[in-house]
Amino acid sequence: MRHSGADVTLTGDEDKAVARLQETLRAIGACLDDAAELVSFGKDRFDEDWTLKRAAKNIVAELAEAVSRLPQSFKQSRPQVPWRAIASTRNRVVHDYENVDFEVIWDTFVIDLPELRRHLPQLGSPGLR
Repeated sequence: MRHSGADVTLTGDEDKAVARLQETLRAIGACLDDAAELVSFGKDRFDEDWTLKRAAKNIVAELAEAVSRLPQSFKQSRPQVPWRAIASTRNRVVHDYENVDFEVIWDTFVIDLPELRRHLPQLGSPGLR
C-alpha cells in the first residue's frame, strides 16, 4: 500500500501501525477541537458552569489517553511537545479530581493546546474531524 505519495510498499504490520497512528492523531485532533469549542463559550461561563468543568476534565483525560497510544519514536521526534506534562495533568484530573485547579485547565486549553496543534501539523486545522 502506498502512503503520502511515497513509493514505498508497507508490510501488513507496518500498514496497521500507520492506520493506528492516523486514528490516534484523529482522536487527539478531536480532543483539541473539543477544547477549542469549550473555550469559545468564554471564561466567565466556564467558571460558572460545572458541566463545562466536567467536560474539560474529560477532554484532558481523553487527550492524555490518546497521547499514551502514540509510538515512542513519534514522541521522541517531537521533543518540543511536553508529553510527560500531558500525562501528569491527566493523572491529576483522574486521581486527584477533587482538587483540580480549573485556572490551570483553562490556561492549558487557551495557551498549551493550540501550541500542541502547531507542533502536530498532521492534525490539520481545527474542526476537521
